[in-house]
Amino acid sequence: MDGAFGLTIKNGTETRLMGTIGDTIALDSLITDAAGITVVDIPSSFLNIGNSIVINDPLILSTHLQIIGDFDNGEISFNNSVDSGIGLKDLLIKLVDNSTITFAQDVGSQVQLKNLKIFSSPNSHAIINASEIKTSNDQIWGADITINSPTDALTMTGRNFQMDGWIRSENAGEEELSINASGNAILKNSIGDNNQTLADLSISSVLDLDLSSDEITVDGFINIDSPVVLKNDATLKASNLNLQSTIDNGGFNLTTDVSGLATGNLFGGVISGSGDFINNGSGLIEFSSCLLYTSPSPRDGLL
Repeated sequence: MDGAFGLTIKNGTETRLMGTIGDTIALDSLITDAAGITVVDIPSSFLNIGNSIVINDPLILSTHLQIIGDFDNGEISFNNSVDSGIGLKDLLIKLVDNSTITFAQDVGSQVQLKNLKIFSSPNSHAIINASEIKTSNDQIWGADITINSPTDALTMTGRNFQMDGWIRSENAGEEELSINASGNAILKNSIGDNNQTLADLSISSVLDLDLSSDEITVDGFINIDSPVVLKNDATLKASNLNLQSTIDNGGFNLTTDVSGLATGNLFGGVISGSGDFINNGSGLIEFSSCLLYTSPSPRDGLL
């Protein structure tokens, strides 16, 4: 199906897409109504849309799906659930400058996806109004993320994670974010900046967490049970801080700013590297392991 026009599908039962859309000429837009379901069943399928994609009914992937949003200031909206059909399937989305993608409900909560990968250009934005996003393999988020879950808690589960943009709560101090990964995770940008702090942040079961974020700010707790490698100077701001594994500062400075009680602020693993460790908060820090520094000596004001 081709043509530089908009397509609106109204069907109260099942709409099954069985042919490539926009292979030669991108459609201007694709909209489905909220009734029924939409099933993508296209071998090597992709949707090439020039302006907007709005899927209002539940979307089931019976095959891998690649979506190309070939537009500036465009819109891709999944206003209902997204799940795999038989066998786990990929959802791959390519955004361009200043475009927005919205997940209004859960992804993979009924049948998890295989991979969810969003490839982006500058100033693209993902709005997550869901409580769960679940994949068996990888999640790549190439866009900035704003969270506004109906439960005020978003759980992201997969193998490997790569978060390229900033992550913020729609309303300051409202949203909890939990990342459960059985592989590696990369955080490349700030979390909770712009006065849009998260409520809590929990990162668990990760083999290695590469932290390029210069700032992570939450109102409640930061709980990380995985080995951390700093790729940038980082500041962790929270009421309570619980880092349960090793930290390799990689020559970068780690600053903590906590206000909670000593029993809530724990470093459970060895801290190593030539960077500085700085505590600016009023809360006390408890160390259950030795601190290792390769620098000659701590600076004034360091613990």
